[in-house]
This record gives sequence, structure tokens and C-alpha cells, in this order.
Amino acid sequence: MSLNGEEEQARQWSELYEKLRILLASHGTESPFGRSDFWLVDDNWGGKLHKVSVFNIAFVTPALAKKVQDLLARFPFEGWGVMFALELEQQGEPVRTVPPEGIIVYADRIDEAWDRKRLKALFGQSFSWGST
Repeated sequence: MSLNGEEEQARQWSELYEKLRILLASHGTESPFGRSDFWLVDDNWGGKLHKVSVFNIAFVTPALAKKVQDLLARFPFEGWGVMFALELEQQGEPVRTVPPEGIIVYADRIDEAWDRKRLKALFGQSFSWGST
């Protein structure tokens, strides 16, 4: 018995969700309520994308992005992406001046939508992505 497209997407989504939870938890703390580093959103909205809400800019590093890319390069996750959306906090309070655009990590590339200069100015060394 073969799965239809929707069932296959749901199966892959669940499998990738579990692998991402383990990977991300090895780099920071998770909570859907903020006051942590991140939250791996647990809603499957269809498509081939997971969303990570980022509450601490220091959580998103080139090394973490590379590990996510390595995971996405494995069968059956080719074509999937992981969006790191910025919902940043400082001293437990939201930073409302930063737009939510972050990055989307794919196996073969990273699409950046964030403003590196602005994040570097606001967070200094905590923003390890660089300023160029």
C-alpha cells in the first residue's frame, strides 16, 4: 500500500520534526512561551517547511545552520526547508524593532531575509552571523 501525497508529506513532516527537535535541543532550550532560545512550531501547515521561532539571536549560528543543512540533505528530506523566524528577546522582553524575517535553510542554500547590519548593531557579538 502506497501513501498519497498528503500522507507522505505528513509522514516526512513528523519524522523531520522529531530529528529537528533533537538537533535544536542540543544547541539551546525550547519553549513555546518565549524566555528560551527557540520553539520548533508543532503545527503542520502543509508544504515542505518547518518553522522555528527564535527568541535568542545567539541561538542561530552558521554551525547550527550547517547541521540543519546536513540533516536536510538526507533522504527523504531533500526539498525541505527550515525557517528561522525572529521573535527576539533581550532580558526576557520582546525586541519589537526587529522584523520577523530571518533565514530559511535548505540542503543546498540559505536564503537570508534579515538585516545583518541592524542585527549586529542591536546584538553585537551575540549575532554571530557576521555583518557582511
